[in-house]
Amino acid sequence: MSTPRQHQNGYVYLKGSSWYLRYRQYELDTNGNERLVQRCRKLADNAGKYRSKRAVQTLADEFLAPLNTGSVTSASTMSVVEFWDQSYMPYIDAQLRPSTVNGYKGMWTLYLKDRMGAPIRDFRTADCEKMLQVIALEHDLSTTTLKHIKNLMSGLFRYALRTGVFKRCQPGSGGLHPEGAPAQENSRIRS
Repeated sequence: MSTPRQHQNGYVYLKGSSWYLRYRQYELDTNGNERLVQRCRKLADNAGKYRSKRAVQTLADEFLAPLNTGSVTSASTMSVVEFWDQSYMPYIDAQLRPSTVNGYKGMWTLYLKDRMGAPIRDFRTADCEKMLQVIALEHDLSTTTLKHIKNLMSGLFRYALRTGVFKRCQPGSGGLHPEGAPAQENSRIRS
């Protein structure tokens, strides 16, 4: 499913007080077929060093570089949630023990699913690290649980990299996890 790519400069324009970029990219439709769609993205506010179209064009060129080099695929435009449901969950279901799969499903549902709606190609290591910090602040989790969540994200992006959906260093690999509450010892009754 490889469609020949064409170099594009995009169309940079000013609307209100912001600069926008109009560009095209291939995405997968609901049937799994590639289709070319037009998208729009805000680049910068019309202030400071971005007061001219020429200055904003450098931002547009940086954004379009992965599209023009082919490092972005139509599959990488799907959200992380869609990738989890369609690819990663069936993979771990077939490869891992049921207890591990249940643990992953629980972590995914409780901590990650509602935060992973962006396209898979837009996630960076910094995004994953910030997400872990927010999860640590919102939930009283142990350091071990935070490590497990980080490892789940790392495994998901590593699988996306291996399957060609994601074509750069996976976001969950280099980030540090925040310190959580100390792990509690098992308090079993001994007789």
